[in-house]
Amino acid sequence: MANIKERVAYLQGLSRGLNIRLHSDEGKLLINIIDILDDMADEINNIQMGQADLETYVESMDEDLTDLEEEVYDSVSADDF
Repeated sequence: MANIKERVAYLQGLSRGLNIRLHSDEGKLLINIIDILDDMADEINNIQMGQADLETYVESMDEDLTDLEEEVYDSVSADDF
């Protein structure tokens, strides 16, 4: 993810270095595209952080379920069925 953010920052710096201004139609277009890319990079980062949180939560639930299954099924013998 940092790679995308770094690349957008590079484009922002490049646009400043090339003196792209909002006075021209092309400048408006390029600067707005770069701004949108920056917003998209932020959203992708937020999604990735949320995904990581969900993965941690699901792994925790899986571990808890495994512990519960072991406790329940170990206490039940084959004769009980």
